Amino acid sequence: MKIITATLTALITLALPARTLVTLGDVEKFQSEELATGKTCRVTAEITHRSALRPNTCVISAIDGVGSPGIVVVAPEGCAANEGDVVNIEGAVETIDHHPAIRAERMDIARHFDLGEAPACKVADFRKGALHARRISVTGRIHPRTCHYDAKSGVTTLIISYERSKIFVRVPGKIDIAAFSHRDARAEGCVFNTYNADGTLAEVTLELASAGDLIPLEPEERDLRTPAIYALSFILAILIGILGRIALKIHREKIANAAVAKERRRIADEFHDTIEQHLAAAKLYLSGIQESKELTENARAGLKIVEKVLVHAKDETSAAVKRLRGEEAS
Repeated sequence: MKIITATLTALITLALPARTLVTLGDVEKFQSEELATGKTCRVTAEITHRSALRPNTCVISAIDGVGSPGIVVVAPEGCAANEGDVVNIEGAVETIDHHPAIRAERMDIARHFDLGEAPACKVADFRKGALHARRISVTGRIHPRTCHYDAKSGVTTLIISYERSKIFVRVPGKIDIAAFSHRDARAEGCVFNTYNADGTLAEVTLELASAGDLIPLEPEERDLRTPAIYALSFILAILIGILGRIALKIHREKIANAAVAKERRRIADEFHDTIEQHLAAAKLYLSGIQESKELTENARAGLKIVEKVLVHAKDETSAAVKRLRGEEAS
Protein backbone atom coordinates (compact mmCIF):
# COMPACT_ATOMS: atom_id res chain seq x y z
CA MET A 1 0.00 0.00 0.00
CA LYS A 2 2.85 2.40 0.89
CA ILE A 3 4.60 1.67 -2.43
CA ILE A 4 1.40 2.40 -4.41
CA THR A 5 0.84 5.62 -2.42
CA ALA A 6 4.42 6.77 -3.02
CA THR A 7 4.12 6.04 -6.76
CA LEU A 8 0.86 7.98 -7.07
CA THR A 9 2.34 10.87 -5.13
CA ALA A 10 5.40 10.99 -7.42
CA LEU A 11 3.22 10.99 -10.57
CA ILE A 12 1.00 13.76 -9.21
CA THR A 13 4.03 15.80 -8.19
CA LEU A 14 5.63 15.52 -11.64
CA ALA A 15 2.38 16.57 -13.32
CA LEU A 16 2.24 19.90 -11.43
CA PRO A 17 4.16 23.06 -12.44
CA ALA A 18 7.63 23.41 -10.93
CA ARG A 19 7.43 25.62 -7.88
CA THR A 20 8.73 25.41 -4.33
CA LEU A 21 7.84 21.84 -3.38
CA VAL A 22 6.71 20.41 -0.06
CA THR A 23 6.95 16.63 -0.14
CA LEU A 24 4.28 14.32 1.21
CA GLY A 25 3.94 14.67 4.96
CA ASP A 26 7.10 16.78 5.26
CA VAL A 27 5.63 19.10 7.91
CA GLU A 28 9.07 20.01 9.23
CA LYS A 29 9.70 22.15 6.12
CA PHE A 30 6.95 24.49 7.22
CA GLN A 31 8.97 25.25 10.33
CA SER A 32 12.17 26.08 8.43
CA GLU A 33 13.37 29.23 6.70
CA GLU A 34 12.99 27.48 3.34
CA LEU A 35 9.22 27.96 3.52
CA ALA A 36 8.92 31.21 5.42
CA THR A 37 5.73 33.26 5.34
CA GLY A 38 4.94 34.43 1.82
CA LYS A 39 6.76 31.63 0.01
CA THR A 40 4.80 29.63 -2.56
CA CYS A 41 4.44 25.90 -1.98
CA ARG A 42 2.91 22.82 -3.49
CA VAL A 43 1.86 19.77 -1.48
CA THR A 44 -0.02 16.52 -1.97
CA ALA A 45 -1.68 15.24 1.18
CA GLU A 46 -4.88 13.86 2.66
CA ILE A 47 -7.59 15.94 4.33
CA THR A 48 -7.98 14.63 7.88
CA HIS A 49 -10.38 17.31 9.14
CA ARG A 50 -12.84 19.66 7.43
CA SER A 51 -13.86 22.29 9.95
CA ALA A 52 -17.50 23.23 10.31
CA LEU A 53 -16.58 25.96 12.81
CA ARG A 54 -13.82 27.74 10.86
CA PRO A 55 -14.77 29.10 7.40
CA ASN A 56 -13.05 27.29 4.50
CA THR A 57 -10.58 25.66 6.87
CA CYS A 58 -9.29 22.10 6.74
CA VAL A 59 -6.31 20.13 8.05
CA ILE A 60 -4.04 17.96 5.90
CA SER A 61 -1.45 15.34 6.78
CA ALA A 62 0.50 12.54 5.13
CA ILE A 63 -1.57 10.00 3.17
CA ASP A 64 -2.39 7.07 5.46
CA GLY A 65 -0.42 8.92 8.14
CA VAL A 66 -2.68 8.03 11.07
CA GLY A 67 -1.81 10.28 14.00
CA SER A 68 0.83 12.20 12.02
CA PRO A 69 1.32 16.00 12.34
CA GLY A 70 -1.08 18.15 10.36
CA ILE A 71 -1.06 21.48 8.52
CA VAL A 72 -3.92 23.96 8.60
CA VAL A 73 -5.10 24.99 5.14
CA VAL A 74 -7.44 27.83 4.21
CA ALA A 75 -9.23 26.41 1.18
CA PRO A 76 -10.49 28.45 -1.80
CA GLU A 77 -14.15 29.53 -1.79
CA GLY A 78 -16.50 26.79 -2.97
CA CYS A 79 -13.96 24.00 -2.55
CA ALA A 80 -15.80 20.65 -2.37
CA ALA A 81 -12.92 18.64 -0.91
CA ASN A 82 -13.80 16.72 2.22
CA GLU A 83 -12.29 14.41 4.83
CA GLY A 84 -10.44 11.48 3.28
CA ASP A 85 -9.79 13.24 -0.04
CA VAL A 86 -6.22 13.28 -1.34
CA VAL A 87 -5.67 16.79 -2.72
CA ASN A 88 -3.03 18.69 -4.68
CA ILE A 89 -2.63 22.11 -3.09
CA GLU A 90 -0.86 25.21 -4.35
CA GLY A 91 -0.69 28.33 -2.27
CA ALA A 92 1.27 30.67 -0.05
CA VAL A 93 2.70 29.89 3.36
CA GLU A 94 1.46 32.09 6.19
CA THR A 95 1.22 31.98 9.98
CA ILE A 96 -2.12 31.14 11.61
CA ASP A 97 -2.36 30.85 15.42
CA HIS A 98 1.44 30.90 15.72
CA HIS A 99 1.78 27.89 13.41
CA PRO A 100 2.80 27.75 9.72
CA ALA A 101 -0.20 27.16 7.46
CA ILE A 102 -1.20 27.39 3.78
CA ARG A 103 -3.60 29.80 2.13
CA ALA A 104 -4.51 27.73 -0.91
CA GLU A 105 -4.93 29.32 -4.31
CA ARG A 106 -5.84 25.99 -5.82
CA MET A 107 -7.01 22.68 -4.36
CA ASP A 108 -7.63 19.74 -6.71
CA ILE A 109 -9.02 16.40 -5.57
CA ALA A 110 -6.86 13.50 -6.77
CA ARG A 111 -8.63 10.57 -5.14
CA HIS A 112 -10.29 9.47 -1.92
CA PHE A 113 -9.22 7.29 1.01
CA ASP A 114 -11.43 6.19 3.89
CA LEU A 115 -10.03 7.69 7.05
CA GLY A 116 -9.06 5.08 9.59
CA GLU A 117 -9.93 5.32 13.25
CA ALA A 118 -8.19 8.24 14.90
CA PRO A 119 -5.61 7.20 17.51
CA ALA A 120 -6.01 7.96 21.19
CA CYS A 121 -3.79 10.77 22.45
CA LYS A 122 -1.50 11.16 25.43
CA VAL A 123 -3.16 13.63 27.75
CA ALA A 124 0.20 15.23 28.63
CA ASP A 125 0.85 16.05 24.95
CA PHE A 126 -2.68 17.43 24.60
CA ARG A 127 -2.39 19.74 27.62
CA LYS A 128 0.97 21.20 26.62
CA GLY A 129 -0.24 21.98 23.07
CA ALA A 130 1.93 19.46 21.26
CA LEU A 131 -0.95 18.05 19.16
CA HIS A 132 -2.01 21.13 17.20
CA ALA A 133 -3.66 20.15 13.87
CA ARG A 134 -3.59 16.43 14.66
CA ARG A 135 -6.58 14.12 14.32
CA ILE A 136 -7.10 12.24 17.59
CA SER A 137 -9.78 10.53 19.66
CA VAL A 138 -10.62 10.58 23.37
CA THR A 139 -12.97 8.34 25.33
CA GLY A 140 -14.46 9.38 28.64
CA ARG A 141 -17.47 10.62 30.59
CA ILE A 142 -19.17 13.89 29.62
CA HIS A 143 -19.89 16.38 32.41
CA PRO A 144 -23.60 17.23 31.79
CA ARG A 145 -23.36 20.55 33.61
CA THR A 146 -20.54 21.70 31.33
CA CYS A 147 -22.57 21.09 28.16
CA HIS A 148 -23.68 24.41 26.66
CA TYR A 149 -25.25 25.23 23.30
CA ASP A 150 -24.79 28.72 21.88
CA ALA A 151 -27.70 29.39 19.52
CA LYS A 152 -25.94 32.38 17.98
CA SER A 153 -22.85 30.48 16.84
CA GLY A 154 -24.57 27.10 16.56
CA VAL A 155 -21.82 25.46 18.61
CA THR A 156 -22.07 23.10 21.59
CA THR A 157 -19.21 23.19 24.08
CA LEU A 158 -18.62 20.47 26.65
CA ILE A 159 -15.95 18.80 28.78
CA ILE A 160 -14.94 15.12 28.67
CA SER A 161 -13.05 13.46 31.51
CA TYR A 162 -10.08 11.68 29.96
CA GLU A 163 -7.26 10.04 31.93
CA ARG A 164 -8.08 12.11 35.03
CA SER A 165 -7.97 15.33 32.99
CA LYS A 166 -10.59 17.52 31.38
CA ILE A 167 -10.71 17.81 27.59
CA PHE A 168 -12.49 20.88 26.21
CA VAL A 169 -14.58 19.91 23.15
CA ARG A 170 -16.41 22.01 20.54
CA VAL A 171 -19.17 20.39 18.47
CA PRO A 172 -21.05 21.97 15.54
CA GLY A 173 -24.79 21.92 16.16
CA LYS A 174 -26.84 20.95 19.18
CA ILE A 175 -26.46 17.55 20.80
CA ASP A 176 -28.87 15.54 22.95
CA ILE A 177 -26.96 15.36 26.23
CA ALA A 178 -29.53 12.87 27.59
CA ALA A 179 -28.14 10.26 25.15
CA PHE A 180 -24.83 10.39 27.05
CA SER A 181 -26.28 10.05 30.56
CA HIS A 182 -24.42 7.50 32.72
CA ARG A 183 -22.26 6.25 29.85
CA ASP A 184 -18.93 7.02 28.24
CA ALA A 185 -18.57 8.77 24.90
CA ARG A 186 -15.94 8.66 22.15
CA ALA A 187 -15.02 11.96 20.52
CA GLU A 188 -12.98 12.07 17.31
CA GLY A 189 -11.71 15.32 15.85
CA CYS A 190 -8.81 17.69 15.34
CA VAL A 191 -6.82 19.58 17.98
CA PHE A 192 -6.53 23.36 17.76
CA ASN A 193 -4.43 25.62 19.99
CA THR A 194 -5.22 29.25 20.78
CA TYR A 195 -2.64 31.67 22.12
CA ASN A 196 -2.45 34.84 24.17
CA ALA A 197 -1.17 38.11 22.71
CA ASP A 198 2.30 37.40 24.11
CA GLY A 199 2.42 34.01 22.33
CA THR A 200 1.83 31.84 25.39
CA LEU A 201 -0.60 28.94 25.11
CA ALA A 202 -4.11 29.98 26.16
CA GLU A 203 -6.30 26.97 25.41
CA VAL A 204 -6.26 23.58 23.71
CA THR A 205 -9.52 22.41 22.14
CA LEU A 206 -10.70 19.23 20.44
CA GLU A 207 -12.88 20.32 17.53
CA LEU A 208 -15.28 17.82 15.94
CA ALA A 209 -16.27 17.97 12.28
CA SER A 210 -19.89 17.07 13.10
CA ALA A 211 -22.12 15.97 15.97
CA GLY A 212 -21.84 12.44 14.57
CA ASP A 213 -18.20 12.34 15.72
CA LEU A 214 -19.41 12.30 19.34
CA ILE A 215 -20.54 8.71 19.87
CA PRO A 216 -22.22 7.36 23.04
CA LEU A 217 -20.80 4.00 24.05
CA GLU A 218 -22.93 1.16 25.36
CA PRO A 219 -22.51 0.69 29.13
CA GLU A 220 -20.73 -2.47 30.19
CA GLU A 221 -23.13 -5.26 31.05
CA ARG A 222 -23.05 -6.37 34.67
CA ASP A 223 -22.80 -10.09 35.28
CA LEU A 224 -25.50 -10.77 37.88
CA ARG A 225 -24.34 -14.37 38.35
CA THR A 226 -21.15 -13.30 40.12
CA PRO A 227 -23.01 -11.57 42.99
CA ALA A 228 -25.10 -14.76 43.35
CA ILE A 229 -21.92 -16.80 43.77
CA TYR A 230 -20.67 -14.32 46.35
CA ALA A 231 -24.00 -14.59 48.20
CA LEU A 232 -23.79 -18.37 48.28
CA SER A 233 -20.21 -18.21 49.49
CA PHE A 234 -21.31 -15.85 52.25
CA ILE A 235 -24.07 -18.28 53.27
CA LEU A 236 -21.54 -21.10 53.35
CA ALA A 237 -19.22 -19.04 55.53
CA ILE A 238 -22.07 -18.43 57.98
CA LEU A 239 -22.99 -22.12 58.00
CA ILE A 240 -19.38 -23.14 58.58
CA GLY A 241 -19.23 -20.66 61.45
CA ILE A 242 -22.35 -22.20 62.94
CA LEU A 243 -20.84 -25.66 62.56
CA GLY A 244 -17.73 -24.48 64.35
CA ARG A 245 -19.71 -23.10 67.27
CA ILE A 246 -21.77 -26.28 67.52
CA ALA A 247 -18.62 -28.39 67.44
CA LEU A 248 -17.18 -26.32 70.28
CA LYS A 249 -20.38 -26.75 72.20
CA ILE A 250 -20.19 -30.54 71.69
CA HIS A 251 -16.66 -30.56 73.04
CA ARG A 252 -17.70 -28.71 76.15
CA GLU A 253 -20.70 -30.96 76.71
CA LYS A 254 -18.47 -34.05 76.69
CA ILE A 255 -17.39 -33.26 80.26
CA ALA A 256 -20.96 -33.41 81.44
CA ASN A 257 -22.06 -36.66 83.09
CA ALA A 258 -25.73 -37.47 83.19
CA ALA A 259 -26.95 -35.09 80.47
CA VAL A 260 -24.47 -36.11 77.78
CA ALA A 261 -26.71 -38.54 75.90
CA LYS A 262 -29.72 -36.23 76.06
CA GLU A 263 -27.67 -33.26 74.92
CA ARG A 264 -26.18 -35.17 72.01
CA ARG A 265 -29.65 -36.07 70.77
CA ARG A 266 -30.74 -32.46 71.09
CA ILE A 267 -27.76 -31.20 69.13
CA ALA A 268 -28.33 -33.87 66.49
CA ASP A 269 -31.90 -32.66 66.06
CA GLU A 270 -30.63 -29.08 65.78
CA PHE A 271 -28.17 -30.13 63.08
CA HIS A 272 -30.91 -31.92 61.17
CA ASP A 273 -33.55 -29.23 61.51
CA THR A 274 -31.35 -26.24 60.67
CA ILE A 275 -28.03 -26.96 58.99
CA GLU A 276 -29.13 -29.79 56.69
CA GLN A 277 -32.25 -27.92 55.61
CA HIS A 278 -30.27 -24.74 54.88
CA LEU A 279 -27.74 -26.71 52.84
CA ALA A 280 -30.50 -28.45 50.90
CA ALA A 281 -32.17 -25.09 50.17
CA ALA A 282 -28.87 -23.59 49.05
CA LYS A 283 -28.25 -26.54 46.69
CA LEU A 284 -31.76 -26.16 45.24
CA TYR A 285 -31.18 -22.43 44.64
CA LEU A 286 -27.84 -23.18 43.03
CA SER A 287 -29.43 -25.73 40.66
CA GLY A 288 -31.90 -23.09 39.51
CA ILE A 289 -29.09 -20.68 38.67
CA GLN A 290 -27.17 -23.35 36.72
CA GLU A 291 -30.15 -23.85 34.39
CA SER A 292 -29.81 -20.26 33.13
CA LYS A 293 -28.70 -20.05 29.48
CA GLU A 294 -27.08 -16.66 30.10
CA LEU A 295 -24.30 -18.09 32.28
CA THR A 296 -20.76 -17.53 31.07
CA GLU A 297 -18.33 -20.46 31.12
CA ASN A 298 -16.39 -18.90 34.03
CA ALA A 299 -19.57 -18.40 36.03
CA ARG A 300 -20.73 -21.97 35.31
CA ALA A 301 -17.38 -23.38 36.44
CA GLY A 302 -17.58 -21.33 39.65
CA LEU A 303 -21.06 -22.63 40.38
CA LYS A 304 -19.87 -26.23 39.90
CA ILE A 305 -17.25 -25.68 42.60
CA VAL A 306 -19.82 -24.19 44.97
CA GLU A 307 -22.14 -27.17 44.31
CA LYS A 308 -19.39 -29.65 45.24
CA VAL A 309 -18.76 -27.75 48.49
CA LEU A 310 -22.48 -27.84 49.31
CA VAL A 311 -22.76 -31.59 48.65
CA HIS A 312 -19.67 -32.29 50.75
CA ALA A 313 -20.97 -30.10 53.60
CA LYS A 314 -24.35 -31.87 53.54
CA ASP A 315 -22.73 -35.33 53.61
CA GLU A 316 -20.49 -34.33 56.52
CA THR A 317 -23.47 -32.88 58.40
CA SER A 318 -25.53 -36.06 57.89
CA ALA A 319 -22.64 -38.18 59.15
CA ALA A 320 -22.25 -35.91 62.21
CA VAL A 321 -25.96 -36.22 62.99
CA LYS A 322 -25.76 -40.03 62.89
CA ARG A 323 -22.74 -40.07 65.16
CA LEU A 324 -24.45 -37.76 67.66
CA ARG A 325 -27.49 -40.03 67.74
CA GLY A 326 -25.32 -43.06 68.27
CA GLU A 327 -26.11 -44.47 64.84
CA GLU A 328 -23.51 -46.02 62.62
CA ALA A 329 -22.43 -43.57 59.93
CA SER A 330 -22.21 -45.09 56.45
